Amino acid sequence: MSRKFWMVWCRDGAPPTVMHSTAKDAEREAERLARVIRGRTFTVLEAVRSVRASDVLWEEAVDVPGLPF
Repeated sequence: MSRKFWMVWCRDGAPPTVMHSTAKDAEREAERLARVIRGRTFTVLEAVRSVRASDVLWEEAVDVPGLPF
């Protein structure tokens, strides 16, 4: 099970890479970035769901009568 996290995103910036453990931490970081990089808008994003595909399935081999190997 994934833990909830928040990230700070800017449309004109690099993709977010830091996962904040609380909304308040992410809000503080958004404010810090807004003060440092004036004129850009920073948005706090909240993770609400995660998905992972697991489509590879290993199966035990069975003996097939009549195979030469």
